[in-house]
Amino acid sequence: MICANGQQAVGACVNGQCGTGFTCTNGLCCYATSLTYRCLDGSDAVGFCINCLCGGNYYCTTGNLCCPLFTTVCPTGTTSIGPCVNGVCPTGYTCYGTGISQQCCGVVSTVTCLAVDAAGPCINGACASGFSCDTTDNQCCPNLGVEVGPCIGGACATGAYCQQSTQICFTLLT
Repeated sequence: MICANGQQAVGACVNGQCGTGFTCTNGLCCYATSLTYRCLDGSDAVGFCINCLCGGNYYCTTGNLCCPLFTTVCPTGTTSIGPCVNGVCPTGYTCYGTGISQQCCGVVSTVTCLAVDAAGPCINGACASGFSCDTTDNQCCPNLGVEVGPCIGGACATGAYCQQSTQICFTLLT
């Protein structure tokens, strides 16, 4: 499936819609910008397949593009969240690999919360006392302790935290 600009489509449109950064063209979700041929992981294709074949360390996609075979470059115990952008990764992740094999690697956060419950962005991977950094979304999530009652008008008594998604007050663990 190739888009009108020559790029490989990332998939079919759903009800004429595609994700952010993509447009629906002839029923296909295509990158909104760029004139270069791209693989599904966003890396540049090295060219078109010849008789369904590509050179070493490349494979032929269903879109007839030669794309790199990726083997993980992340150290043991870490996970890739995607390619590095100009050698840079989000806070909490490190760029490993070379050239088109560069990947942002890190420990996927076990701390998660809804955006409505977050206290704001992490600053250099850190948060205020009572909060932990969700490194996946770079937001400070509350370390909830004991439930102390309902929120009143979205607020709690001094020393308690109102979890907005549930409207319940909790103490915060430090």
